[in-house]
Amino acid sequence: MVCQQCGLEYPDELTECPGCHTPNEETATTVMSEDERDSFEGITIDSTPDSDTYRVMDQDDLRDEKEQERPLSARILSFVLRHGWILWVLALLLLVGVAVIFLLPYMAFFLVVVLIISGVRALFL
Repeated sequence: MVCQQCGLEYPDELTECPGCHTPNEETATTVMSEDERDSFEGITIDSTPDSDTYRVMDQDDLRDEKEQERPLSARILSFVLRHGWILWVLALLLLVGVAVIFLLPYMAFFLVVVLIISGVRALFL
């Protein structure tokens, strides 16, 4: 049996869904004509095009299918919002790297000037 509320598949002998605790509702299944099926707005079971098998989709399948329908930019934004800390760490490493690359020559120049001044000062003492 498949729960009408959450989509979880569970044994028929249970009286309620083990996932969301919704009571079983016995539903009768009927085979519709093509015209009835096309105008029907409820839940239907469709067969896959290549075989006579059926596929029951759970919530994860529905979420994955919905995620694939979203545009790429929305999926990238969602990824960034979920994993933003990685980007902050990379930005910090980049900032430190740029600071070292650009400030290292100035620091070396300052060190040479300090050594020269202390050497000149030592000559006069």
